Amino acid sequence: MTQQKGHIVSQQNSYRIELFQEKDIANFCKYIKEIFNKEYSAEYVRWKYFNNPTKTVLSQVLYKDDIFIGFKGCILQQYHIKGEIILGAGEEDNFLRPEHRSIHLYLWFSRIFKEYLFQNKVLFIVGFPNENAIEIVKLDPENFKVADRPFHVRYCNVAEIVTQKNYNPLFAGIMTFLFNFILKLKHLRFTRKPVDSKIEILDYCDERFDAFWENIKNDYPIIGVRNSAFLKWRYLDTPFVNGRIICLKDKKNSTILGYSVIGTTFKNNSKIGNIYEFMAPRNTAAALIKFLLQKTIDYLQKQDVHTIITWITKDMHTYKFFKDFDFSQRGKKWEGIYIHKTHYADKKLDTDFLKDSNNWYFSRNEMYFH
Repeated sequence: MTQQKGHIVSQQNSYRIELFQEKDIANFCKYIKEIFNKEYSAEYVRWKYFNNPTKTVLSQVLYKDDIFIGFKGCILQQYHIKGEIILGAGEEDNFLRPEHRSIHLYLWFSRIFKEYLFQNKVLFIVGFPNENAIEIVKLDPENFKVADRPFHVRYCNVAEIVTQKNYNPLFAGIMTFLFNFILKLKHLRFTRKPVDSKIEILDYCDERFDAFWENIKNDYPIIGVRNSAFLKWRYLDTPFVNGRIICLKDKKNSTILGYSVIGTTFKNNSKIGNIYEFMAPRNTAAALIKFLLQKTIDYLQKQDVHTIITWITKDMHTYKFFKDFDFSQRGKKWEGIYIHKTHYADKKLDTDFLKDSNNWYFSRNEMYFH
């Protein structure tokens, strides 16, 4: 049976590039499993690529004849930049099947992919190359590094760590006791609740988050739109993140003063706590930021997590507070955050402006991990 063709972006000899469609989901999930050993459900793929707030799909599939051999994924997101709403994209799930890999085919596919995004007024593409992809990324002079790898980790369950190391049980017990005691003593000063504020755990978003977004959107020159519609889709509607919002509110009028978005996942039989977002205006008092971060950590620790992972770059105003709470940089396989500026952006955004990490707000939102 001849396969029904979708919207053809480009073709060359026996190769053609089509926009990603529902008909491609089964093959996409199959090859993600074969190549990356990741389990993607059809539900997850629809949420990720077809149901995001922009309702626009620019991801592309590479075919040789009628055989699915490659994929270039992107998640479109609106950014607030210099008072304007501008379209950017996060690059995801890129692959060529091993038996079809060649540098010439990859570069042709990449060029067509980027040109199509330019035609659809995408100003830049955010990517997170790992150690295997970085050399290919560097081949394109339009790619540039914005920030070092942002992964930061805080260890919570020392007992599990020392058990894995097969230490003497007595030594392991002493280490665990001392670690927990020192941390508790160190952070005791942060646990006092500031006057006129309270914490609420939410599993929904309402108009108060839209008001908070209007309040915070000018804090960073480049920041992805984080209104209630986006937060709901990104963290509460997703089929794999059991998202909760730790909300710091004014006790008098319930105005949102800041929030974190958290969830738990499993890796190698260990429970991992994730801080996906940590948002507080730049003019927020240090005591409030510390209180919100402490309550975020407390909530995750009550879920018996082994470690807590977040993204934070050194130029963000909350960085020093995460360091105070013993978060340290990890994730050596990730080479940093790279930006590809499109030709459409040339008249709107200066390259030096995009290169300056002080201008950006990054969170784990920018990577649509599974």
